[in-house]
Amino acid sequence: MQRIATCLMFVGDQYGRAEAAMRRTAGREHRFTFTPAMSLVLDCDSEQQLDAAFAELSDGGTVLMPLQAYPFSTKFGWLQDRFGVSWQLNLATGGF
Repeated sequence: MQRIATCLMFVGDQYGRAEAAMRRTAGREHRFTFTPAMSLVLDCDSEQQLDAAFAELSDGGTVLMPLQAYPFSTKFGWLQDRFGVSWQLNLATGGF
């Protein structure tokens, strides 16, 4: 492998909108793919932020655990976005 470009994820002030980040390997193909075995975890400060982020990220993706109350959180959801990236979203005051 000659080079790996840095992979960055930006989460802005737009209530959970995330910009897609890509990993590149010097023009070579690879067999890497995303699986639910690794998730990005996002603690949201408000229920509105959580709802907006979940709606945006699940659009075109697959919901693995619906956004609702669970024994470990007052509001939590788990999904794979349209790129296959696994996300666990939690209401920060819900304890996770």
